[in-house]
Amino acid sequence: MTTTRGSYYVGILKRKTRAYSIVTVLFIIMMPFQNCGPGYLKKTDLIQIDFSSIADTLAAPVISLTSEIPMLSNLRTLFVGLQVVTDAKATIATVTCKVDAQPVIDCKSLQLNLSNLTDGDHVLRINATDNKGTIAQEKIINFRIDATAPLVTISQAPPAVTGSTSATIVFQSTDALSPIKSTMCSRDGGAYTACTSPLVLTGISAGAHTLRILAVDSANNNSLDVTASWTVDLSAPILMISAAPSAFSNSKTANFSFSGTSGGVALASYECSQDGGAFAVCSSPATVGNLAEGKHTFNVRGKNSVGAVSSPVQTSWTVDSVPPSMPVLTADVAASTTQTSANISFTSSDATSMVKSFQCSMNSATFVDCSSPKLFINLPLASHTLQVRALDNANNTSTVGAFNWQVVAPAPVVLNGPALYATNCAGCHNALADSTKFNRTAVQIKDAIASVGRMAHLSTLSAAEVNAIAQALVLKNDGLANPFTCNNEVGITVLRRLTKREYTNTALDLFSGNLAVADIQQEINSIEKEFTNAIPSIRLFDSTNPISISLPLLKAYFQTAIKAADTITASSAKMTAIGGACMAQATVADLCVTAFLDNFGLRAMRRPLTALEKTNFLNLYRTGISSAESMARVIQGLMMTSQFMYKMEINGTAVNGRSDLFQLDGYEIASRISYAILGSMPDQALLNAAKTGGLTTAAGIQTQVDRIFGLAKAKTGIRDFYSQWLRLNYIPDINVPAAAANGIDLATFKNESQQEMLELMDYLIWTQKSNYQGLMTTKVAFPRSANLAKVYGTATATAAVQLADPNRAGIMTRAGMLAVDSGGRSGPIKRGVHARLHMLCDPLGAPPANAEQLASAVDPLASTRDQVATKTSATQCMACHSRINPAGFAFENFDGFGRFRTEETVSANGQMRTHLINSTINPLLTPDSTVTVTGAAAFQAEMANSSTAQACMVKQWMQYNTGRDANASDNCALAPMYDAVNKTGGSVLEMLKSYTRTSHFTMKKLGPLQ
Repeated sequence: MTTTRGSYYVGILKRKTRAYSIVTVLFIIMMPFQNCGPGYLKKTDLIQIDFSSIADTLAAPVISLTSEIPMLSNLRTLFVGLQVVTDAKATIATVTCKVDAQPVIDCKSLQLNLSNLTDGDHVLRINATDNKGTIAQEKIINFRIDATAPLVTISQAPPAVTGSTSATIVFQSTDALSPIKSTMCSRDGGAYTACTSPLVLTGISAGAHTLRILAVDSANNNSLDVTASWTVDLSAPILMISAAPSAFSNSKTANFSFSGTSGGVALASYECSQDGGAFAVCSSPATVGNLAEGKHTFNVRGKNSVGAVSSPVQTSWTVDSVPPSMPVLTADVAASTTQTSANISFTSSDATSMVKSFQCSMNSATFVDCSSPKLFINLPLASHTLQVRALDNANNTSTVGAFNWQVVAPAPVVLNGPALYATNCAGCHNALADSTKFNRTAVQIKDAIASVGRMAHLSTLSAAEVNAIAQALVLKNDGLANPFTCNNEVGITVLRRLTKREYTNTALDLFSGNLAVADIQQEINSIEKEFTNAIPSIRLFDSTNPISISLPLLKAYFQTAIKAADTITASSAKMTAIGGACMAQATVADLCVTAFLDNFGLRAMRRPLTALEKTNFLNLYRTGISSAESMARVIQGLMMTSQFMYKMEINGTAVNGRSDLFQLDGYEIASRISYAILGSMPDQALLNAAKTGGLTTAAGIQTQVDRIFGLAKAKTGIRDFYSQWLRLNYIPDINVPAAAANGIDLATFKNESQQEMLELMDYLIWTQKSNYQGLMTTKVAFPRSANLAKVYGTATATAAVQLADPNRAGIMTRAGMLAVDSGGRSGPIKRGVHARLHMLCDPLGAPPANAEQLASAVDPLASTRDQVATKTSATQCMACHSRINPAGFAFENFDGFGRFRTEETVSANGQMRTHLINSTINPLLTPDSTVTVTGAAAFQAEMANSSTAQACMVKQWMQYNTGRDANASDNCALAPMYDAVNKTGGSVLEMLKSYTRTSHFTMKKLGPLQ
């Protein structure tokens, strides 16, 4: 209510008047009590009454409401309109309001918004005073807020599936602040109607049903729907037998399991009948015993809760406890034979359930499934026993039948090499002791017979006789004949970009321990790794990749340089560590920057900077706004130079006036030494030797080479070589069924087998100082894990173990080598390619474009060897597979994990067949070789005595260092390397060192521009 010159607006008067009436006075007096009755005063059209002439008859202001406050509401926000009537000669001074315990607020505007009201009881207190200080009687309004919906819960409802056509649903409706006004139910989606608990439903039809329950409280809050759902299933009983004997059983006791339902509810009872007898009450599981031989039947039926009986369900079987007859064995060999193969047939009979399968045991081994006839090949010279037992369809096992025989050696044929030489060669080349043809290989002798006219008469010699003559010509203590003849040439030098491993090592070594690999790991990860999967190329080293730089690769180098520079310049200690104490001064003098370029720049460029380069980098330093930024720019600039990213060799001197051949300077030789052995930049001692002329002589170079090989980092560097040569990074993650793994932990096998090969090669090269023959015949293994102990048949060990198994000779029979590219299978083609390409340097062409069309169909139950031989038998395929397949077959005695085996089981189309392993091959280490060997150990023994195999390892070391294929121009370097590993006292380690002693190592030859 507003006041103006003693006039007031009162909401119930309809006309203007100049005088008070008694009604008006009574109304004004009664206004404070207007909310006490059931009705409320409503605001209507306002008219003005002039009270200026009326005496002062109201002693205190009167407070009333002009808008309703419900005693119970579900609204959290309420609007309240106020009215204050004062004495005619007074005006309103103050109006205040207070809700609950909240602070008092000014309500003189006669409007009050109550918001954010919480559920529960509330009190609104209103006070007023007029300008005379008269206090109105306090207006107190009590009200309750309930905005919380009631809660409905169901405590009893029908099961999810029931056979009953009635249902009782018990539910409760509760509300904390206001009584429940009504409860309503909706049945099967129908309209809501009033309902009470418990609710009993009858005459329910079959099918799915729902009952939704909703409650409303006195504040008009609706609850959430609560639903009871169930299905009435009135179908007939269903019964099944879940367990019973198979069609044939050797047991005189039978066990049965059965179950049934009706309307989704388990049956109430069951009755069983055996062999046509009367039905009797039974329960699952049921057992019958004392069964006679022959056929039997079992029937079961069930009743539901209302007495409905299911149809009987029957099962039949035959009891057969009589085993098959003892197998009769027939062989195609005599009891004593020189024949290393045998084909043995066997038969057995069973009158009732018939013979199902056979099991065989060769030489007391575990019985395994087999079929007749059983073929054995490559049998060793020894006594042999094949035992066979039969199994019928009732799983009865016969007594064992056996065949015994002995394989004896044929009369030996010995070729006398010295005698053959005396008969065929001495007339022209002196007696053997003084021969002019020492160390001639069989291939060289055969070539001479074909090309030298006066030797044509020797074409009648067999390959074995030529090989015997070659063996006689081998000088004692001189090893195999050297296949490399020096032609006074030098191989072309290839411009090489640092490989990812070399770049990473160099970036870390450049900062002398002030940069960790973690600092630049993310940037290094973005540098593309060189492709080193060598199939079908003979190139398998990261150094043989293209030298060009793609835009993504350039970006990765740039980001690495930025991160390295930022890491160093973020620390004043690191800045002074690589740039000197003067780098920490507020103003860095040019002399300090020049000294930094003389030292750090020398290491980054791997040679001293030219005067122009110093000037350019000094100017680059001056562009920074702080010493940290300036140093960062110089570091980035140095790391982005071609001299840092490439192995630049541009400062040599011409040799004998030639324009294509140069002697490297000391810094370039220092880089070749360091990258060959360590895979990283030269250390300070090497740079000092280059500066002082210590690398201008063979003795000086040898001193530094011996020092570098003595560093712990040398082992890591050489590991890079043989890891790539042996392709150890291509041991895959193997994922095979648990049965195929047979106890091998697939999660750890890859890493364990790879680490063992690294440890073994370190041991052979650095500890035993083995030569090539030592690699190919070693019996050493490191079975540090349970996986490797299973593979080698040993206990786990913490040090080197000598394996007793003769089949384990040579590094190629170790788990890591056998697992390369395996995927858990033996893979003779991949193993053969690996051996021919990388161990024998035998170039193979790419497969024909239509290789898949050329592949012949195979018997999926044939042995792996037979399948591979058949699949690759096309003429176009055999151009390479005539060499690939034998090399792979030599390793067939080893599965995909490297476990030794004598037979394999092949499965296809739900069938299995077991085959003896055939690992006899002609290694074809020379094109006309007729030598045959059996197994991987014998194959490696042939390689150990082969100049071809030894020469391949020498070539691989050359190719790893030069980044290109070795060729005849490299013979002057290859020949001394071959001697270093091959001759008496030689070793792989000496071969690695010997490359640095050759003139080839210190010279650069230019090739044609491409």
